[in-house]
Amino acid sequence: MKTLKTTGIKLSCRILLLVLLLSACTSGFEKINTNPNGVDDMKIGLENKLQFPQENLFPSDANMYQYWRSLHVDIFAGYYTTPHNFGNNHNGNYRLREDFNHGPFENFFLNVLPYTNRYIPICKELEFYDYAAVTLIVQVMGMLQVVDTYGPANYRSIKEHAATLYYDSDRDIYTDLIDELRQSIQWLEDFLDSNPSTERLAGLAKFDRLCGGSHTKWLRLANTLCLRIAMHMVKAEPARAKELAEKAVNNKYGVFMDASDDILLSGGNPIWTVDVIYGDSRMNASIESILKGYGDPRMQEWFTRTGRIVNHEGEMTLKADSTCVGIRQGLLIETKSPLLYLNFSSSTYQSYDPRPVMHAAEAWFLRAEGALRDWQMGESAQNCYEQGVRVALNSYGISHADEYLSGANAPDNGTKAADYIDYHDSFYNTPGINNISVTWHENDTKEQKLQRIITQKWLAIYPDSFEAWTEFRRTGYPRLFPVVYNLSGGLIDTETQIRRLPFTRKEYNTNGEEVKKAIRYLKGADTGGTRLWWDIAEKGNFPSENEKK
Repeated sequence: MKTLKTTGIKLSCRILLLVLLLSACTSGFEKINTNPNGVDDMKIGLENKLQFPQENLFPSDANMYQYWRSLHVDIFAGYYTTPHNFGNNHNGNYRLREDFNHGPFENFFLNVLPYTNRYIPICKELEFYDYAAVTLIVQVMGMLQVVDTYGPANYRSIKEHAATLYYDSDRDIYTDLIDELRQSIQWLEDFLDSNPSTERLAGLAKFDRLCGGSHTKWLRLANTLCLRIAMHMVKAEPARAKELAEKAVNNKYGVFMDASDDILLSGGNPIWTVDVIYGDSRMNASIESILKGYGDPRMQEWFTRTGRIVNHEGEMTLKADSTCVGIRQGLLIETKSPLLYLNFSSSTYQSYDPRPVMHAAEAWFLRAEGALRDWQMGESAQNCYEQGVRVALNSYGISHADEYLSGANAPDNGTKAADYIDYHDSFYNTPGINNISVTWHENDTKEQKLQRIITQKWLAIYPDSFEAWTEFRRTGYPRLFPVVYNLSGGLIDTETQIRRLPFTRKEYNTNGEEVKKAIRYLKGADTGGTRLWWDIAEKGNFPSENEKK
């Protein structure tokens, strides 16, 4: 990691400045931001300004990426882990570091919301409602990362420019996000129904970094986000979730359908820097176990083969370039063998690769789960599931989906995850635990079918660890290896695994009274072991099925 302490100080100053600016009286705002020649400076170069929040749905800066995702959510989702443990004081073993955990909060409240909140009213004033719609969708996407990481947040107060930055419950934030997506959809539909000129239609492409200037693709994105949000809240509010999901799927513009709908940001990928330059990230043992168990062709697309690996005695246990090998989460690496895990598999992302924001295959797996719950999703659960696998593989140019679905090229016909072997220290070897087949079996229980759907969804949305971690917490799938050494002091259960990040220390320091009030919205203390609003364990995934047992 680079300049950790300095970067933290800079970010702290920036967030404090933002709080002061947003809390202050805005009576002089018009005067300050109005050009004396009669042209509002806020409207000059509007299209260029609207690109910035889109860019920060997946920050390109490596330091920001680490705080935003790499140092916590990437690990909790089972995609990556670290080849060292920062002196065994790291999120990987649940000794949560306050200086590591502010990234999702700060990225949104510094780099997304100030811009969307400022420019949406200007777009409306100019009657560019399509611009306003896509910018509001970006705001929803960014806020969803925050609310699913921490729970309650000060969303409404900042949007309202309130003097007191009070917190909303995660349920209330979800209500706002749903309303904002519906508003965006309405604006876009009204715009297209107004028979706009070719010139007006082309305006979106001037700043659109996500959907290539396509209004209809933005509508499919908004509907897919409605479907995603609906599934998040299926345990907390099943009736509202069903209504939201069915409306999204049955909207005339629909949801994502094929790999051409994938949302990618060009302009540099920070994962390469974190892996290769910083040496702070490597393949997680959980994703290795699942990919190998399924003979998944994406493993070589995503991860490098290892370098030469030796054991404690210096004996070679694996030749270089033999296979891909991950690392289990929460090892006390530096007490035994500092730096020796650096030769394990890293990401294949290059610095010039695009940043994946959302994969189209997700919509098929959401529909598969919806159909499993007897929602009107347009197709059967099996058809949606299998189409999701095809679209997911097609995103990487892999066409032999039928072989993959049959398990023809996998060990044990792709019926279970592979056992994990730590070629450096055999003490950490463990049997595979996510034992569900790739092949659909109609006679399986709903729980088995859900595990199959979520496992393939988890693979399809890689490397979107925010969504992967959310779905793991919501469903328990795929089954991920638990932390080896849990240093949380009993605050986080090893088997249940971490449920959220605590509120940031900077918020306690600058907005402490409101943070203390916000804790009442939680189901427990402000710790990593407390569940969020939608994270309901006691109901199970299918309560009626559980009652039959």
